[in-house]
Amino acid sequence: MSTSTATQPQTGAVEIPLTRGITVRAKTWGNPDNERILAVHGWLDNANSFDLIAPPLAENHYVVCIDLPGHGESDYYPPYSNYYLWEAVSDLSQVAEGLGWVQRQDNGQLAGKFTLLGHSLGGHISLMYAGTFPEHLKRLLVIESLGPTNFLKDEAEDLENFIRTRQAAEASLAKKALYKSIEEACQARTRGLTKISLDAAKVLCERGLREVPLEDKDKRQQDGGSETAVDGPETSQVAYTWTSDKRLLLRQFFRWSEITVLSFLKRISCPVLLIMGEDSILWKANQESSEWTDRLRAIEQLTKVDLPGGHHLHLEADTSAAVVESLLRYLQSA
Repeated sequence: MSTSTATQPQTGAVEIPLTRGITVRAKTWGNPDNERILAVHGWLDNANSFDLIAPPLAENHYVVCIDLPGHGESDYYPPYSNYYLWEAVSDLSQVAEGLGWVQRQDNGQLAGKFTLLGHSLGGHISLMYAGTFPEHLKRLLVIESLGPTNFLKDEAEDLENFIRTRQAAEASLAKKALYKSIEEACQARTRGLTKISLDAAKVLCERGLREVPLEDKDKRQQDGGSETAVDGPETSQVAYTWTSDKRLLLRQFFRWSEITVLSFLKRISCPVLLIMGEDSILWKANQESSEWTDRLRAIEQLTKVDLPGGHHLHLEADTSAAVVESLLRYLQSA
């Protein structure tokens, strides 16, 4: 499946094993001898999220775009594990160490300097990483995130529902939506929680879909496994489904308090660039809140830029150039 609109070819791929027994996979751009940028995508996206902005960044930087565990081509978490935010911070620290970008010192601490770039969920993770390991980063670049949202609260009675939902998900990991064509899956992706264009959806689906042979599909349907019936010519040999782990759809039970989030933001010691889309539902819903005002004030070396576009402004052809311009200007000055 070749739908990427990137302006120069991908330069390589890497695999990083984690101690939890899984492998994180990534695509790379540029010369490994150049200054390093580690890019982390958003929820249910994948490394292709940066296909429009990585090539120009890679002219003078080495850019590694990972698939978070459970996304893209990376492995799933083991059974009965949860994709909690702090687990992702731990994974990211192992990725940085696995790439050799931070080194373990005699005292057991990790030391090193690189630039971290995160979008949406990847921005949440990156901000928490910067507050956990402030000595690791030279700069932090964040697109459409100011940390994890706290509009959902944990109540005691929610735990039973969380446990039952997770158990059901564990029992049906193979039961995923099936699509009769790549085009149909791409159309479905445009209707996600944050709407994107068909061209942007095609970029994500290039790495976020896998083929399902008819015999496997037929077996799952016989077992009651298919959540979406595949209607199409009887001569069709394959269907398509998402590579992402169904457990990513679970509403996690444990959430950090606002005081805790602020404590991480206050501990960030590197310069931070925050890019927000002027048409983003995320920003429109929160820009007047006291919580977001407090978060903006908590980051000591913060530069905030508002640009035309929505939540995926870095992935849309008509808005990504402005994102690149802002990133490059900041990289040259900070």
